[in-house]
Amino acid sequence: MPYGVKAAEVCRNCKTVKMVTQACPACGGGILDHTISLSDYLTDFPERYPDQFSKEIKENAIILLNKVNKLVTLVRKPFNFSWSVTSGWRPAAYNASIGGSLRSRHITGEAIDLHDPDFWLQRHLTIENPDLLRVCDLAMEDPAYCMYENADKSRGGWVHLQSVLPRSGNRVFIPYPGPPVVRKKN
Repeated sequence: MPYGVKAAEVCRNCKTVKMVTQACPACGGGILDHTISLSDYLTDFPERYPDQFSKEIKENAIILLNKVNKLVTLVRKPFNFSWSVTSGWRPAAYNASIGGSLRSRHITGEAIDLHDPDFWLQRHLTIENPDLLRVCDLAMEDPAYCMYENADKSRGGWVHLQSVLPRSGNRVFIPYPGPPVVRKKN
């Protein structure tokens, strides 16, 4: 089951960190930049699964977040958008319990899923600005494989980013053979 995590928001004008979605309350200006911290990415899993957390996973996560936060800084969206992590590092035992891939980059700290309910980020990275993935040295699962269906039959999605290119070397890649599966959202 995915878990939601809020990201910190930093005002571009005065660099004050606040949890707001529009103008900065400290200086009153600007669209806020959203960055994702290591603790946002890891959640409480290192404490709950200490035997599965390692220095290498932490180092991988830092590399990933540097790349993702570069992307977050380069991508601008109108007000009322908040980055949220739907899946960060996953211990192997937890990953198995939710039906995740045995070779998931989430297990090694090299992948992150960002909530993208209206598919804006997917469109931005694949259609409007595909070069951003190369600039930030990230790979993204093909958006067709990153959708869920709500109880009202409306659809939403997430963006799966990883710091390691797949074997194909493609920036946008198909994660497994076969057609995409639209997941039911709880």
